[in-house]
Amino acid sequence: METINKQIIKSLNSENFHTWSKKQFCLFLGLKKAQFEQLVDWGKDTGKLIYIPKAQINHNLPEIGTDKNFPYLFFTDKENPGFTILKDSGRLIFYFDVIAAIGWILGGFEEYNALKRDNFGRWSKENSLLHQNGFTNAPQINLWLNFMRSYLKKRKIKTLNLWPNQKTWAVAITHDIEGLNFNFKTTLRNLFKAGVSFNLSYLRFALIKLVSTVIFTITDGWNFRQGFGDLIEVMNKLKLKPTLFMCGAGEKTDYLVYNDPDYLITDQNIKIDLELALKLGFSIGMHPVIQTAPLYDRYREQRANIGKIIKFKPISCRHHYWNISRGDTADAFLAMSRAGFKFDTSLSFYDEPNFRRSIALPFQIYHPKINRPLSIIEIPSTFMDQWSSSNPQKFIAQLDLIKDLNGVAVLDWHSNRFSHRYYKKQKDLFINTIKKLKKDKKIWITNLNEIGLWWEKRTKDLGF
Repeated sequence: METINKQIIKSLNSENFHTWSKKQFCLFLGLKKAQFEQLVDWGKDTGKLIYIPKAQINHNLPEIGTDKNFPYLFFTDKENPGFTILKDSGRLIFYFDVIAAIGWILGGFEEYNALKRDNFGRWSKENSLLHQNGFTNAPQINLWLNFMRSYLKKRKIKTLNLWPNQKTWAVAITHDIEGLNFNFKTTLRNLFKAGVSFNLSYLRFALIKLVSTVIFTITDGWNFRQGFGDLIEVMNKLKLKPTLFMCGAGEKTDYLVYNDPDYLITDQNIKIDLELALKLGFSIGMHPVIQTAPLYDRYREQRANIGKIIKFKPISCRHHYWNISRGDTADAFLAMSRAGFKFDTSLSFYDEPNFRRSIALPFQIYHPKINRPLSIIEIPSTFMDQWSSSNPQKFIAQLDLIKDLNGVAVLDWHSNRFSHRYYKKQKDLFINTIKKLKKDKKIWITNLNEIGLWWEKRTKDLGF
């Protein structure tokens, strides 16, 4: 039987991988298939406008770095950092296989080299060659693409815009619905269960929750909120129609753990707020609980639970604790596609602003082990509310970076940030930033589902 690395190398040299990588490359640049064939030599140099060498990959550990501030990633001794534009002909010549490099990064091939995981089963950033070489600090793929788009524009070659209506970048507003039932009854019940279980991690979490409940109760004037009406009110005033990611746990869900969201989708308060959100045009996604990935039955169960409440089944996902990496990440995507999901926004490291696969654009998922693309579009999350606590300027800097690189920023502001006074600074940062962003005529502010549907349309418009 082949080892995983041999399977991976076989995938990297396969026609399936080459076809998928070329498709992502064309979609990012806005090139139709015929335009690619007309403009780009990939492998054999026949004198077309752009030449990119085609790497024969013999190992799965590339060389990664930057040369004169230009990032590179390559696999063979024949490749070198950088590019050149020939003075006589104006041809763009790459010295490394940028198409295979993009495919290797987006396909998550590095996740098969090291398998260290954290306490929740998430693939650790300590494994990541991209992280070790600074590729997760900024979306380096966007940088490659912007350089090439600028080159094509100077050559007066018409390409399809990244975003609709001449917009130059996008922001997707999303909210994980959590922290709805801060009350002593729930908290004391969890504390009792933790003590009986003799689980120290569970007990520690329950004690922290008890302290939090006391703080929230006092700062909120003894107001025991349930539901997420405060979030709806704020979004309605801002004239936003975000995507709400709902936990699909029901009465019969038996794989919940102590730090999963503390509500059931069948709660009457949840149903009332969901109906209002839908009337206002919000979109609904699913927030799978921690021990969901990569199990198809668990995705199906939670999706069906939500469907019973809102009369249709959600098509987008963001995992609780962004925990998509229990087992192989690609297997989670396979289970999601089988369960009927079309879009996901879980690919990010959890503890700081980052670009886990070095991109701020939607892309189609590839499964390295079964060597084929999946029917899931990933739109990576780029900033979460809690990252702003120590330094709000991180949030602004992340947005400025994505704006400069014409990408999409996916914002994750939890619903309890709008309910509890303890989080007032994070709430105010969100509101004030959105108000400033809305003054930018080049920005498209929408929700995650709309971004995914646009990317599907754009893919069809380009003939893929």
